[in-house]
Amino acid sequence: MRPSTITVTGDNDPYVIPLNYRADHTAVHAEVTGTINFTVSYTVQNIYDITTPATNADWVAVTDMSAITATATKKIDMSINALKVVVNSGAGSVDITVSQPS
Repeated sequence: MRPSTITVTGDNDPYVIPLNYRADHTAVHAEVTGTINFTVSYTVQNIYDITTPATNADWVAVTDMSAITATATKKIDMSINALKVVVNSGAGSVDITVSQPS
């Protein structure tokens, strides 16, 4: 998968990013602009089979990306179906770049 970047603010959260569930790992980079507190989580569930996946899927916080306020990068060493970004507080934004092997 070619890396893609999504900007998340308080206006468009929670933001759910569908991913390639066949990938054996996922790299996530969060670049902060301004003042913001956010959480990135993942699910292994098929979000296409869930009504309102942002609230009804089983989400697990990404280690070291829960209630953070600074730029961070994390590699998730397992197959996942989606990421969710939630802005907890602040008026800034976070650019989430996701990369997976093809």
